[in-house]
Amino acid sequence: SLEFRSIKFEGLSILSIIVGIILITTITILFGYHFYILIKYQSLKRQSLQPGGLEKLKKFARDNEGNQVAFKDFKDDSLFRQSFLFILTFRDIFFSIMLTTMFQHPFFQSLLILLCNILMILLLALKRPFESAFDWGQQIFFEITGICVNVGVFLLAVLDKNENEAIDTRKRTGKMIIYINLIFNFTTAAFMIVKTIMMIKETYDVYKYKHYEKYFQEKYGKRKKLKPQSLNEDMTAIMGSPPQGPKDH
Repeated sequence: SLEFRSIKFEGLSILSIIVGIILITTITILFGYHFYILIKYQSLKRQSLQPGGLEKLKKFARDNEGNQVAFKDFKDDSLFRQSFLFILTFRDIFFSIMLTTMFQHPFFQSLLILLCNILMILLLALKRPFESAFDWGQQIFFEITGICVNVGVFLLAVLDKNENEAIDTRKRTGKMIIYINLIFNFTTAAFMIVKTIMMIKETYDVYKYKHYEKYFQEKYGKRKKLKPQSLNEDMTAIMGSPPQGPKDH
């Protein structure tokens, strides 16, 4: 963001204003729809203990299968936890606004970004909004990496504010940021590989579940309900216990 200080803005053209209005309107509508989905889900979840309430919740989830990215990966015991994606998106937009409007004040800019990082880590540590421990750990890593980089940027902004050259400090800080970025890139690639393996395994488990379900339907002439999460137990329950040898008397 520091390099924006050297840019001279001549003002906005009519086309830029129109594009900006369209983008802001689109984002506002998407945010509103996102929040509506979450509020509706929470309302149906509170009614799920009433007669027919659970079926309404399941129907809502089926009807909004394409929108489950808004709530699927987060705990649904409270609106705050389930709204984490909304909070994360809003934080990223806030970052973008700060980077493009506060470039003439790098000290306050980097300070606000650093405070946002700290608040996000506290939120992740205290609320643990993710259903998956893997996703939670991945987000924690991203935030810790971000806070390390932003500490370095904040240090450089402090040196600039005090008009302190501190060449050695600047060099060490720059190297630290480079190393952290390298670690971030390689670790992110590792996360992607592990996530891909997990998705392949999940897809295979679903295929295995459907294959066995079809097999038992054809064999016994009726549909046997299986539980994907405990497929081996279901197989044992349907097939019977394995034969045992004679008992000693």
